[in-house]
Amino acid sequence: MRSPAEAHADRDACAQLCGILGVPFVTHPISVSRVGNIEANARRQRYAALTALARDNGCHFVATGHHAEDQLETLLMRLIRGCGQRGLRGIAPRRPLSDAVSLIRPMLELRRVDAQRLCAACNWAWRIDATNADTARSRSRIRHDLLPLIESIAPGAALRANAAADVAAAAWHVIRCDAAALLRDSGRGPGRWTREPWTAAPRAVVAEAITSIVRSAGGVPRYREAIAATRAIRSRSGEIKRFQFEGCALLVEADAIRVEA
Repeated sequence: MRSPAEAHADRDACAQLCGILGVPFVTHPISVSRVGNIEANARRQRYAALTALARDNGCHFVATGHHAEDQLETLLMRLIRGCGQRGLRGIAPRRPLSDAVSLIRPMLELRRVDAQRLCAACNWAWRIDATNADTARSRSRIRHDLLPLIESIAPGAALRANAAADVAAAAWHVIRCDAAALLRDSGRGPGRWTREPWTAAPRAVVAEAITSIVRSAGGVPRYREAIAATRAIRSRSGEIKRFQFEGCALLVEADAIRVEA
């Protein structure tokens, strides 16, 4: 996605820093498919490569440099697209990459300026990815146009957004547990659930249960479709409705909910 010269310059700068710090430096080439969302494809390949590097070098953690502004950018992008409680969790401070390797983000409670000051204090060069200046990308436009405006209106907004994401993550954990209980208690066999308990459940719990069903069936859950199905389930209407997800379909019947792969 960048010129080889720029990518290699970042690689060499990282190698030089590792030499200063006295830690090993390793690389892992990846090949990114240009079918679909190339940025998402590249992200998956990067984390797969980092997981392999960690495993091969006996490391249990992969640390990234995401900071508070990255968190605010992510939350804004998800709000603009339309997201549920799951999306409002933002960037997780920690998540598993494999059974033996965890991803950690120790800088989420620091601002970008804090990271720059730290590098300056240590006499380390601050590298800038040129693609960050491309405002044709949604994230870059939010970073350059929206974040400075938000900071001028409410200084420290990025740090507060990070705290809000922590609260949302805790709330989502409760929702996920309630959704699991709803699926367990209303199950009537593979791919079928009694509808009645769902009609009284909170909307967020029903939407999470639908998301879980779609994922288990090998489908791709989309928030818009999940919310539409949630409304149909909680409406108590006896009309049969079908909601098509990528990879599967959800049927809402008078007394049951079914999934078809």
